[in-house]
Amino acid sequence: CTEVIDPALGIKEDWNELMTTATRNNLFILPVEDDRIWLRYHHLFSEFLQVRIKRERPQEAEKILLKLAEVYTRHGQWEQVYRLYQGLGKVDAVVNLIEEAGLSMVSSGRFNILSTWIASLPERTPFEHPALLSILGSIAVTNGDTRRGLTLFDQAIERLSQSNQTNQLVLALVWRSVTHRFLGEYSEALADAEEALWLTGHNPALDLIRAEACKAKG
Repeated sequence: CTEVIDPALGIKEDWNELMTTATRNNLFILPVEDDRIWLRYHHLFSEFLQVRIKRERPQEAEKILLKLAEVYTRHGQWEQVYRLYQGLGKVDAVVNLIEEAGLSMVSSGRFNILSTWIASLPERTPFEHPALLSILGSIAVTNGDTRRGLTLFDQAIERLSQSNQTNQLVLALVWRSVTHRFLGEYSEALADAEEALWLTGHNPALDLIRAEACKAKG
């Protein structure tokens, strides 16, 4: 509550006191653990409250959900973030989520989820946000369609080269390098890896992607 509701609504409540009162009065609250540190409403009452605040205070409800999405983002809970943004109809926020979560989700093999998320967007969105083309390229390669993957990487890199999204450009170069290496195209693989390393420079914010470029170079 202090992490979500207070900053979302610009208030400061004594949530410990409120929860103690609610528990004492048996207001449909159940302990999640035996030590009663975590509490939750009975699911039917929780649904009733959510419907009511969305109907009676829609702006406040949206502020709370957006702040909750920020908290989930900080903890890397991507599926929860997606459900919130999708439910709010925030297309641009979904795009930003996919771009931010792309590396970790590709690295952990969550291609089906990424594919579903991108498919839920308007058809032209990947061409307007080339980082999504790069992710689609990774999905194609994983599904065995390496040539289509390379085509998508080429399209993404061409567009990203004209933008200021250095991190996404480096990532696309790394993924294309790995694909070239897989196909035995070693000179192309090396060229992409070296360009990716040059672009990262000594920027600490790109250390994770730089590590991927180093692995791609071999």
